[in-house]
Amino acid sequence: MAMKVLAQKLERLADLVDKQGCLYDLQEQTGQRSSSDPVTYEAHRLNEETRDHGREISKACRELASQVQDPVETLIEVAWSYTSSAALAVALDLNVFQNLDPGETGTPIEQLAKKCGASEGLLKRIMRLCAHKSISEEFAPGRYRHTRASRALLDEGTSALVQYLVEDGLRCGAYLSETVRENDYQILENRYRAPFCRAFATTSDFYEYYALVDKKRGAKFDRAMAGFYDGIWDRPQEVIFPFHHLPSGATIVDVGGGRGQNSFRLGIRYPHLSFVVQDLEIVIEAAKRDANVPSSMLNRLQWKTHNFFDAQPVTGADVYLLSHVLMDHFDSDCKRILRRLADTMTTSNSRILIHDYVDGEKLVSQRSELADMLEIHGISCQNTRFRSISEWKSLLDESRKGLVLHNVWEYEGGAALMEVKLEEL
Repeated sequence: MAMKVLAQKLERLADLVDKQGCLYDLQEQTGQRSSSDPVTYEAHRLNEETRDHGREISKACRELASQVQDPVETLIEVAWSYTSSAALAVALDLNVFQNLDPGETGTPIEQLAKKCGASEGLLKRIMRLCAHKSISEEFAPGRYRHTRASRALLDEGTSALVQYLVEDGLRCGAYLSETVRENDYQILENRYRAPFCRAFATTSDFYEYYALVDKKRGAKFDRAMAGFYDGIWDRPQEVIFPFHHLPSGATIVDVGGGRGQNSFRLGIRYPHLSFVVQDLEIVIEAAKRDANVPSSMLNRLQWKTHNFFDAQPVTGADVYLLSHVLMDHFDSDCKRILRRLADTMTTSNSRILIHDYVDGEKLVSQRSELADMLEIHGISCQNTRFRSISEWKSLLDESRKGLVLHNVWEYEGGAALMEVKLEEL
């Protein structure tokens, strides 16, 4: 019976690999390989299908490995997985991948150590673990070259995001079990009792710490979030919601919009729209100084200092965008944010677009492991979790009578775009 199961899994894996090859051929024909490039809907759909199919192959490989690997070895690999994150953190800190020769000849470990200013003894051990995870390849004794994964780390946004996860994320995760034990294994609606506070020995919460206590680390976090928004985590709003149907001169208010990444992408694609990016003063001042605003948006973009718990100054906007904002807040805070927006909405043309996550009821085999990792990361940092559709509906109704979930677009990884309108009572 066991051999029959293995044979079936191998046959399925072969079919998946064959289909993936066809998808790669199609991508080459369209010339679209980067998830961050402005793309047509069809090109993005193809990119997404290729990526999702690749995840399916990875899952099939893991299922196959679980059938043949010693179970104790599997458990030890999981328990020791932190060592890969720790090794990658050191490699990023040393700019190892920027110092690898870009060609196929690679770089000897002694030369790489000298370039990075590290001991050869340390670096070769760091590189071994990276190579075990295919983040570089040792193709000859002590000689390393790039892989797809290590080349991805040459992108500033991707590198910043990964570095945040292997440094701050790993540190928070180390205190998860200890903290939830003290909290009687409950997810408390109290961000001051999150593992993050114990990890950084602080009485400040996650965002307070980055904004006020350790501003250097906070700047790194901002760069990481730029990598998050521009990366592969979920589908961009512009290929879901019909922004082209909005009238000329329509205003998009990007609430808690950070450095304006979402507005930039939308503004490039939809030249008939205007944008107001709102965030706290420290964020807006940094964005004004550092953000690379597209030239086509210079007359269509405003930066506004605003705390979303305060009264919303832009009334009657066509769209109030909350992208990855409510996922970081408890219900009580979300109600305050939504209530402020409802106060300024019109029933005729305003809507809130919530770009967030939905806690679905799929089997684990049908779920995205990255999304489930993200949720544990959220608990480790802020004691926040995803909401089910019924919880989203209740949240809207309790925020303001008349706020209704008008449309929901759910997609891979638990991510969702929700359109909220204000109905007359």
